[in-house]
Amino acid sequence: MQKKIFTRAAVKIVFASALFFVMVCRLGFSLTLDEAREIALRNNPALKAAVKAKESAHWDAKKSIWGVMPYAQASGGYSIYDPAVSSIVPGEEKKSASSVRVSVTQPVYNGRKGIIGIRTSRENEKIADYTLEQKMLETIAETETKYFSVLEKKSLMAIAFKDLGASRENSKTASIRYTLGTLSKADFLNVQSQTSSKEVSYIQEKSNYEVSRRDLANFLGIAPDFKLEAVEFSVIDSFIERVRALDDQAMEKIAQRAVSIGMTGNPSLKISAASVKISQNTLSIARQAFFPSISLSFTNSWDKSDLDRTYTYQGIVTLSGSLPLFPVIDTVDEMRGNSSRFEEANYTYESAKDGVALSIQSAVYALATAARSIGSAQQAMKYAQETYEQMKVRFESGVVSATDLLNTEVLLTSAESQYTTSRYDFLRAESSLMKLMGLYDKKKLHKLFVLGQEGEQ
Repeated sequence: MQKKIFTRAAVKIVFASALFFVMVCRLGFSLTLDEAREIALRNNPALKAAVKAKESAHWDAKKSIWGVMPYAQASGGYSIYDPAVSSIVPGEEKKSASSVRVSVTQPVYNGRKGIIGIRTSRENEKIADYTLEQKMLETIAETETKYFSVLEKKSLMAIAFKDLGASRENSKTASIRYTLGTLSKADFLNVQSQTSSKEVSYIQEKSNYEVSRRDLANFLGIAPDFKLEAVEFSVIDSFIERVRALDDQAMEKIAQRAVSIGMTGNPSLKISAASVKISQNTLSIARQAFFPSISLSFTNSWDKSDLDRTYTYQGIVTLSGSLPLFPVIDTVDEMRGNSSRFEEANYTYESAKDGVALSIQSAVYALATAARSIGSAQQAMKYAQETYEQMKVRFESGVVSATDLLNTEVLLTSAESQYTTSRYDFLRAESSLMKLMGLYDKKKLHKLFVLGQEGEQ
């Protein structure tokens, strides 16, 4: 009996322990940036739609090939005559008849419409492929942006909490000085008011952090019970310093090289280029409408009535052609419209090239600005920290007023927040530049800046 009770208790303990372990793991599972990218690429609905669009365009391109191949068709029929049809033989009537036909048609000349149609379908397939690539780059960039936003909001919340703790300590010091009569009531109330304001700021930062977490969770399609792995800035600090050390001449070379890569790697630019080819093909088809269409067909037919013993065979070879005569003005209008659309596509492509080049150049300089801002913000934070520590000691000694202390508190908090934001601004600028250049591997981007630093093109 004791053994049975012990066994039940052991089972309960094991089950409870396993359940607790699962809950702990579930409530605090770690999520890295690479894992977040994989989840986004797997769950994003727009990306799934782009995959299906690519598959559809692929089958359409395969289907277009059959437009230039021979077309074969078989047909048959059985007819019953009521009343019966008189035959040439006296006394006999034809009551039914059956027929079988097989025809094969081969386009001989149709103004190259079939070939142009194949090329157009292939360009549409390329557009679907480029659209999928664009969606992937956008999904990766948006995932990284939201991921960095959560980490940034978490750091800002920690800064607000730290600032609130320091303000509470100063509030205690102010209370002691006010009791001793070494601090005026106005300064004492000012310190208390500042502490209450810091509590509100912390609550707001905490709310922003939770909102950013749920935003990332909704985007990834997962529950918001994850714990994000922090970005290892120590790994990218060397790259940040390298970017900071670049002079204007080196930055110009890097921007030119980045534009060169982006001209061949940017998906939206490749989509625009494919659209130009499609417009050109459409214009070519419109021009071919003035030329005749010629086709060759061969038909085999077998006919038999109920009076016949065997089928009668008939083979027909037909060479047919057609030429539009009236109205021709509609074909002219269509050609002119397609010509205008072709020119529009060319101008759109040139405008897209200029826009992409400008965006890439701006992103390169934004990355450099973010790198330089990190160094300046770090220096400002260091000075603000030293100033605050000195001011705190002097306030405790009664040398400076509460206003002076509160001002240094604000400066320190602002400097810490600015330093945190500048670091994540650099990461966001890096993601934006990679999306514009059509890059997936950050090593290629880092290599670009190494080459630029060495003065190579």
